[in-house]
Parts: sequence; C-alpha cells; structure tokens
Amino acid sequence: MTLLHERGVLQVMLDATEAGRPLYETFGFQQLYRMEIWVREAREPRAAEMSNVRWMVPDDLPEVVALDAELYGLPRPQVLEARLRPAWVTVDSGKVTGYLLSRVNENGASLGPWYHRSEEGAEALLSTALFEIGDRAVRIDIPELNSQAKTIATRCGLTYRRYCTRMLYREQPPWHMTDQYGIASFATG
Repeated sequence: MTLLHERGVLQVMLDATEAGRPLYETFGFQQLYRMEIWVREAREPRAAEMSNVRWMVPDDLPEVVALDAELYGLPRPQVLEARLRPAWVTVDSGKVTGYLLSRVNENGASLGPWYHRSEEGAEALLSTALFEIGDRAVRIDIPELNSQAKTIATRCGLTYRRYCTRMLYREQPPWHMTDQYGIASFATG
C-alpha cells in the first residue's frame, strides 16, 4: 500500500471472495456491497421484444463512454471497446439512452456493463441480448443494491449463483456504480 500512497492513488477498489475478504480488511479495505453472480445455463433462447434496441455501431461509442462515465466516475473507453462484440444500445430521439456490452466465447457469454435510465429499457436490452446470444450459457455480475436488475434477471430466466464483496481502500467512490444493472467484470468494474 505504501507504493500506492507514494504514487498518489486516492482509492483502490476490488471484489473479494469470502475467503479473501478478511485479508483485505487487514490492509484497511472497507466493504461497500456485494456483487452477485447471476447465470443462465445453455438453453434455447426465447423470443425478445426488440422495441428501440439495436446493435451498437462504432459511432455510438462516444455516447456510451459518456453514459458509463456518469456511473463509473471516469471515462474508460478501452474497457468498453474490449466488449463491443456483440453490443446493444437503446436510442430515443437519436440519443443513446442505454447499453449492454458483452464478451462471447466458446464457453458462453459474459454480459456487462449494462445500464439504462429505465427498468423497461434495461429489460429490453437484456431480453434482446439473451435472444441474440442464442443457446450459450450467460453470466452477469449485478450489484446487490440494484433490486431492479435482479428482478429483470429473474424474469429473463437467470438465477443467482454466488457473490463477491466489493471493497474499497481509502476515499468513498464519487460515482453511482450501484445504478448499473451489471458490471463489465470483476477485473474492470
């Protein structure tokens, strides 16, 4: 931690397993909230209501980065660019109002970050993504404080698997991370 202090790092955030949490507490990390892991086993997808959801295109990235920065506290285009295949956005009156990015491989799909200004829009994004991802297994990491996200996940056929504890060293976060419906991953927030 001394090196971090010397370099002017104001805060460090991590997601700890229950086995690791006590160790991080000895270094001064404080518990913020749990990150819940929700999954859908590989299965036949159900039909989705598409509404105003569409595939994300490269021109959408600046608006998605701006929305994400409102939640996360800083712009992180590199994290978002790494999760653009496939990705979905909602657009109202020509403006991006929500997004769901993913990482898909032979083992399944990891969804997130996932955000929308409304519960209905968030559900439209998720149901569209699940339909288009097809029969692959799916995982979403949801902040436990976002009860809307957990309700949507349940309605879309996902189930709670386990959790990690989101922990912070030093200053409290200025962002609104619990407004996210799902994060990119434990490694990137």
